[in-house]
Amino acid sequence: MDRHSACCAVFLLTGAGLLTSLGCGGVGSAEVDPDTAAARVSDRDLSTAKRATALERLWADAQGQGDQRLDEAREEMKRVLWRGGAPQALREAALACLFSDDRPSAIQDTANFLRLRLPTEPQYGVLRKMCEGIAERAGNDPAWQTTASGLVRSWSRRLPSPPDDQRPERMALAAIFSDRTVEDGVFAVFLDPAAFGGKPDAGQSDATQAGGPLLGGSPGSAPDSASRIRAAAWDVLGRIDPHGERRTALLRGDRGSVDPNDRLISGLRRASNELGVVPITGSELVWLETLWASKDPRVEAWWTSASSAVARLGTEQRTGLQMRHLEPVRWSAANRPEWLIAGRADLRNELDHRLQGRRIYRVGSSDGTDFYMNRNRPSDWEAELVWGDVLAVLVVDEAIADERVRAALFQQADGDRADTSTEWGGCVIDASIRRSDERAGFEAVVYPSRPAQRINDRTFVAADEMFGPEGALSLSHYHFHVQVVQNNAYAGPGKGDREYADLHNRNCLVFTSIREGVLNADYYQRGGATIDLGEVLRPK
Repeated sequence: MDRHSACCAVFLLTGAGLLTSLGCGGVGSAEVDPDTAAARVSDRDLSTAKRATALERLWADAQGQGDQRLDEAREEMKRVLWRGGAPQALREAALACLFSDDRPSAIQDTANFLRLRLPTEPQYGVLRKMCEGIAERAGNDPAWQTTASGLVRSWSRRLPSPPDDQRPERMALAAIFSDRTVEDGVFAVFLDPAAFGGKPDAGQSDATQAGGPLLGGSPGSAPDSASRIRAAAWDVLGRIDPHGERRTALLRGDRGSVDPNDRLISGLRRASNELGVVPITGSELVWLETLWASKDPRVEAWWTSASSAVARLGTEQRTGLQMRHLEPVRWSAANRPEWLIAGRADLRNELDHRLQGRRIYRVGSSDGTDFYMNRNRPSDWEAELVWGDVLAVLVVDEAIADERVRAALFQQADGDRADTSTEWGGCVIDASIRRSDERAGFEAVVYPSRPAQRINDRTFVAADEMFGPEGALSLSHYHFHVQVVQNNAYAGPGKGDREYADLHNRNCLVFTSIREGVLNADYYQRGGATIDLGEVLRPK
């Protein structure tokens, strides 16, 4: 039962099509009527070799015939490349033809085409050829620099292999930014997406963009909009600068000049100064903008309270502090002030005392054996858990003990089991934030995914509302594994769930049906740390 996140990883096809390497002009020379060459290139009933022969003839026939004929041939090459399902060898041959056209206008057109195609290229072999071609030419014409945004967006996709330091996009970016580190090059794309082909978000012009959404954009925003490029760049930096040191230096103004009117940088500096955190992932960057851009008085009050609570933290408590720790810190200041002044060792003792004697559940064979399997005690993750992590687990455990939360969870679990179109999920939220007139405590608020977002009964897709203003103030995200009453084999987060935590960096919970009237609760976070919180019983 592999569960995918809302923004699941993209797995590129390797070895698609023929394994032979066909460059432009590198196939046979059989005679083909130029008038029918384009039709033969697109004819799926023909072998790849025959289609490649027709492609070569089409390109060769356009040489020396003027710009119009060459441009028409280029459009056919681009059509072949845009069809991700075409044989890989054919697409690589079309790419070689585009790279061979060294007219200034053609170079600009090829660079622009690749900038748009790279982020969605499905064949790894073709992606590698694209990156190699850009790297070979990056120092010869500034037009290739505009591909940096496409390379960053492509790199932001997670792949099972190769590792980040061997990704072809990194190699191409190193060639483009030969005068600086790759990290600084990605920073440059983040700081000024327009310089690398980024477009204003929907409904905004360059002149007005500074006053509107900086990252979320609007539903009509183009894939290469400035906001989406910035989010992708931050995602990449979250992997190659995992603890944010390089970005912290940027925010302090230690590295290069930053536009003082850049609202995004100003907001990041405000978060660093007032909340003591720097977002790690692109999703967190959107999360932060949701907070600072909101006019909701609840959000403004939350920010003030969180900032005041963070100001009370010592050095040990601030070490490794992240955005997902802010709500536990704010809540503790108001409800468990003794936790806010306790050291990590004291919080660990409190957590161990709470978990002692609770029944935990081992994952069944369905999820396969891997590094994370059944590592579900605090002691299994001792080296990975900072003070803020331990505090977050304690506050989450406090929330699960709330009778109102437990009642809601079982009601939702029953609804999820009856609904075979998706897995249900939502946010655990401090009740005083949602309804200031109610008693203190927590609420488990379910957010149904839209019909078009639903995949199947074993896949959780987070609703957009979980990332809106109310979700931005939540303690944790959660979802269910309740397809059957006795679902013990699927207790705990699966591979897709861990990808979700890595991508969004939220405190996450999964509730698994164990038997009638009993759920198992598992906490998990970015990096894989998982803590089994034991059984949750249906209120009588």
